[in-house]
Amino acid sequence: MPEKHRLRSYPINLQALPQATTSRILIIDSGVGGLSVFQHICRKIGNCELFYCADNAGFPYGTKRESALNLHLEKLVAKLASKTEPDIVVIACNTASTTALEIIRQTLHKPVIGVVPAIKPAAEMTSGTIGILATSVTIASAYTDNLIKEWASHCEVKKIACDALVQIAEKKIANREIDHDNLKRALDAALGIAGAIDNAGRTTAIDTMVLACTHFPIVQTELESCMPFVKHWVDSGEAIARRVSSVLESNHLPFDTSKDNRCEFIYTRQTGYYEKISDSLKNFGFSKFSFIEP
Repeated sequence: MPEKHRLRSYPINLQALPQATTSRILIIDSGVGGLSVFQHICRKIGNCELFYCADNAGFPYGTKRESALNLHLEKLVAKLASKTEPDIVVIACNTASTTALEIIRQTLHKPVIGVVPAIKPAAEMTSGTIGILATSVTIASAYTDNLIKEWASHCEVKKIACDALVQIAEKKIANREIDHDNLKRALDAALGIAGAIDNAGRTTAIDTMVLACTHFPIVQTELESCMPFVKHWVDSGEAIARRVSSVLESNHLPFDTSKDNRCEFIYTRQTGYYEKISDSLKNFGFSKFSFIEP
């Protein structure tokens, strides 16, 4: 080949290339329930850009058909990733994680962390009977059944679907009054359907309760007052935060726990609701609010 047409290669000084100074983390839920996970992550890391998406256009996830939910999430996550360019994505919703996690991973080709029912630690705590409190979709999922078989086959497990708790948790975040009688009725009905209440109206011996929806830790205090028989309450928030920290470290993505994160709240339907409760959301550390159409 003549010299003038020959491609020349030049050495690249990798140290001279600009290095990322801030890691970007995208956290997704159908509403504000994932803020229970968001708070754990904020305590574990610092000096990162955190984008929290409350997908109110898709709310609630817990009552949707699995195929419809998966299609919605695949499109939404791709659009959010294009906007925020995250290093890590956290699906802060048990329902979405148990149905769509692998689809989302195939779409993004980057670390995607899901939230799954904390059945393994619950099985290690219980003296015999575990309650799994979740949405209808999570309760019915094969993923949940497989977790029970793998980690709690030696336990009695009561699967308790209570979709009404999602709306109640949303009200609490908005500083709206919770109707405790309504909460108790919803729980009693769910416990009855799950066979966790006997014919005499007595609650069976559930001593460990898995909060298998990220909305539910928000109302744990209220749940404790309604179910005083439960000794141990288990959720996945702390474990997810540890996983985020571990993925940042293993991928050499920077964070600094001595510094604050920069947090943006994203919503997917313009109803005026999140603008009304923006003061409450600012208490979580959000300084910017934006809309994205799914």
